[in-house]
Amino acid sequence: MSSKELPISSSIRQTPFDWQAAANLSVGAAVGLACTLEATAVKAGNVFPGQEFHDLGVADFLAAAAVCSCVMERADDFSTGQLVLESVQRSRAATRSNANLGIVLLLAPLAKAAAAGGRHRDIAALRQQLTLQLTNLTPEDGRLVFQAIREAAAGGLGDAESHDVNATQVDVDLLEAMRMGRDRDKIAEQYSTGFAFVFETVAPCLQRAIADEGDLLRGISRAQIALLADHIDTLIQRKCGAAIAEEAKQRARIVYDAGAFDVRSPEWIALNDWLCGDGNRRNPGTTADLIAAGLFVLIRSGFSLA
Repeated sequence: MSSKELPISSSIRQTPFDWQAAANLSVGAAVGLACTLEATAVKAGNVFPGQEFHDLGVADFLAAAAVCSCVMERADDFSTGQLVLESVQRSRAATRSNANLGIVLLLAPLAKAAAAGGRHRDIAALRQQLTLQLTNLTPEDGRLVFQAIREAAAGGLGDAESHDVNATQVDVDLLEAMRMGRDRDKIAEQYSTGFAFVFETVAPCLQRAIADEGDLLRGISRAQIALLADHIDTLIQRKCGAAIAEEAKQRARIVYDAGAFDVRSPEWIALNDWLCGDGNRRNPGTTADLIAAGLFVLIRSGFSLA
């Protein structure tokens, strides 16, 4: 998106979102809603209505969201590894590229935890169930997740001396593999910390931003800037190196400190243009994946994290 073309929807105040109604959605529907909201909110450097990449567009993300919704609806029946692999395979069949591997890796155990908790909407209970799901991961789950990562043709966890994604096609200790990758991959970090960053940083950041904006989609836009200003996006770091990842953080800090959350502001446009440079290699995709997970947590909680 250039400074001359901005999504009209960014300036439209929408009706208040009914979080209590959303909390009553099924697990699969909540997954689909979280993915759809993430895909349609205007976020700097990401795909959204009015801005697409040469190999990935909004329709791809919406198709992937529909796939995830269908697969995660069966969270009771499938293991975490099966949910991840099935979602990736069906998403790749429906889209032009890897649209949602990171999102799927985050939402699969969250969906399992939500399904295990039934209609209970207590966040503490969701976190407790999630801990059980992570503890109960099997070596087969690891093998299936590694297969999904290979089929998605995505980098990240395969850089380690052991647990090499590209070389490992047998059962694997997934939690150990994630622990080894946590320093270079924020999604791997979630598996090794019980999703602490999602529950304690991302979801509260989204909650505050949405409340401050008085609007769901604009709140997501604002939260993205806040997260980018405080935390390194590990996809940028893996693709472009530590220096560029730090520069992305500093550029987001300029937007945040200026309070330039309106996507029509010169500061926001400058950040977006820079992130979209270099063939979209500076796309802050990990932050987008974490936002989808945070939105799922907010949906399941009815917007109440207390």
